[in-house]
Amino acid sequence: RKMDWRAESPRFFQYIGIILFFLFIVPVWGFTRLLIFIFKIKNYKNNDLKPMLVRLASQKSVGELKRLVGAIFLRGIKWMIRITRMYSLVLGTLPYSFRLHSINFDLCERALLLRPDIIQSHDCNTILGGAMIKKKLSIPLVYDSHELYLERNIGTRSRWWDKKQWSSIEKKCVKKCDVVMTVSQGIVDHLNNQYDRDDVVLVRNVQPYHAPPERNDLLRTELGIPDDKKIGLYVGAITFNRGVEELIKAADKLKNTAIVIMGPAINPHYVDELRAQAEKLGVLGTTIFFRGPVEPSQVLEYVASADIGVVPTQACCLSYEFESSNKIFHCVMAGVPLAMSNHIEKRILQETYGIGVLFDETDPTNIAKVIDDFVLDEAKTENCANNCLEAAKELCWEKEEQRLLGAFKRLPTS
Repeated sequence: RKMDWRAESPRFFQYIGIILFFLFIVPVWGFTRLLIFIFKIKNYKNNDLKPMLVRLASQKSVGELKRLVGAIFLRGIKWMIRITRMYSLVLGTLPYSFRLHSINFDLCERALLLRPDIIQSHDCNTILGGAMIKKKLSIPLVYDSHELYLERNIGTRSRWWDKKQWSSIEKKCVKKCDVVMTVSQGIVDHLNNQYDRDDVVLVRNVQPYHAPPERNDLLRTELGIPDDKKIGLYVGAITFNRGVEELIKAADKLKNTAIVIMGPAINPHYVDELRAQAEKLGVLGTTIFFRGPVEPSQVLEYVASADIGVVPTQACCLSYEFESSNKIFHCVMAGVPLAMSNHIEKRILQETYGIGVLFDETDPTNIAKVIDDFVLDEAKTENCANNCLEAAKELCWEKEEQRLLGAFKRLPTS
């Protein structure tokens, strides 16, 4: 959200702001708070320090000491939250990394008030908060790695700086986790090797089993696609490094297939650029069609109106090499064969279940040839469609939830 010019300020000015903030504002604030703490201990709701000090002086018990340390810890978290909010008000916005780290202070504050039985951290940007909560409350910690976080798609940001921030955090915190789970076999193997574990659990991001919907003409009717063209469907977020640009470049080489790009726009300006690119190549509205997102309950029905699913994700990072996105499993559930990037995890799915074909996602000519040849080979597409329907009985949540429940059963009990 744009607040003012400061929200769009260059990174250089953000760093200058950080330096000025910590050189001047924080020391003054810290000294003031120290004086208040020493000379006038304030009362706080349900967490009064003064009565704790009195009880500690009279009873000298370990329990009272722990309560006092916990109260001071919680107070520190609250003030760290206030610092980040103060900085945001002064300079308009926090740099990306600061915003992510500040989330953990909010998590700690809320968790210490809720006192949960289990804490589950989703991705590396919350694992620091999870580890602190585990230590304070002595509860099990579950780490759910939705992707290979240190090797994820970060666009134009510095990967060196990103790794410098997060690698030590993930390395130290993963060792404290009672269960680590992730979404693909490639990431399972990578995390096991990287952190010297042998118990990372595979829980794929799949949906509950659903009887395949009837074939229909929703996309053809809505978008006015000619009857003599097969439909290849890209479904999912429209953003960089997902291969949408390569699909558009391949469009003028496609003779038998129209490509529908359906999903939410992460950045509307990027979608405008894609439309302009397609229009410049003369394929917008003839070979390339854009369609906005549909309700989750309608996704399978729309997928069933395509002849093949297209997953052209680029190998811009190791996380994408190991990707097995839920759009693949949508097509599998609908009985729609797939044309996919030739990546490790997709290759495993293809070799195991025979659900489609693979192409070189960096070469628009190869993308066009593989897609056109595939849609024209009716025997092959029908065989792959049948394989998808069989694979759907295995690649469904009813199977994956057993792994999830098994992992939670291994958690230590207090």
